[in-house]
Amino acid sequence: MLAQPVDEKGFSMTNINTPFKEYSNPLYESVEPEDWTSGLCCLFANALHERFDLPMRALLVRSKHDGSKTLVHAFGALPGNQMVDALGIRSEADLMTAYGDYSERDWRVLHGALPHEEFDVVIEDVTLGNLWALNPEDHEATNAAHAYIVSRPDLFGSLAMQGQ
Repeated sequence: MLAQPVDEKGFSMTNINTPFKEYSNPLYESVEPEDWTSGLCCLFANALHERFDLPMRALLVRSKHDGSKTLVHAFGALPGNQMVDALGIRSEADLMTAYGDYSERDWRVLHGALPHEEFDVVIEDVTLGNLWALNPEDHEATNAAHAYIVSRPDLFGSLAMQGQ
């Protein structure tokens, strides 16, 4: 069997769907871009970290009562308070604006805030371990995230150029 060409980080250059291993979970074979910004944002941030060596950050809701934190969104951090997620590069301020007013009831319910609980919205450095413990499917989702990154040079091509 001939060796497959890989880039400087060890990612496959011939088959974008298998940077690490073959995956077979149909859930990840046709992931919509908006899924990478909602339910799978942690895994997408991890793929950005693996591929471009970006630090991971997260938008969190932090209770003023007990300090507990709830994840809102994870992303890759860039210099100058810039961030990158499946929508591309933007400022952390734009991200905060995109997630809107956290005093609305729907956000409070979604992120586990009690009816009269006071909280802050913060951005902090994180690792995937901080976000949750990996299970076997996470590797498959990360592979799918790598495939999406490769398929969208319009959004992520400038990141590849930064590493050169």
